[in-house]
Amino acid sequence: MMTTHSLLFGERSLTTVAALFGQAQDARDAAEHVVRDAHLPEKRVRVLGPGVPGVERKLEPEEAGIVHTLIRTHVALGIMGLIVGILGSGALVLAGVGWAASSPYMTVSVAAVFGAVGGMMLGGLVSMRPDRALLDTKVEAAVEEGRWAVVVHPVDRGEEERARDVLEHTSGEVVHTL
Repeated sequence: MMTTHSLLFGERSLTTVAALFGQAQDARDAAEHVVRDAHLPEKRVRVLGPGVPGVERKLEPEEAGIVHTLIRTHVALGIMGLIVGILGSGALVLAGVGWAASSPYMTVSVAAVFGAVGGMMLGGLVSMRPDRALLDTKVEAAVEEGRWAVVVHPVDRGEEERARDVLEHTSGEVVHTL
């Protein structure tokens, strides 16, 4: 069955949960708790801090998935917008709306183009993930200030909730994407 997730997104993990700590050992302990108590694999739980190379890359571990998301969202939503444009303009033509009925081919053509462009713009908005950019900025700023972060990339809602529960019990500051 085709889901919205599989249609639009090329990433396995659409959400990120992070917790910020003042000490490296606190962050390491929290990461161990997430792996043990939330039952997540170690490869999706990372400890980031001052001196750890590639913080930006570790915040976004699925580069190939991000590229697939960009392509999928633009194509799928562009096609949906095209269809909506054609159907909407067709309804106007069939309803006999004066300007649409007087030039039906032009009406349908223009509406199809606007629908496709609007769909692709929506695809850009969906793939931009402003919620993820806010989390990334907050974690990067904390690391630059000398703090430590545990970053978790859950693949489903259950993993996300378990990771968040564990991190909330070990840190005062937990941030997550939608």
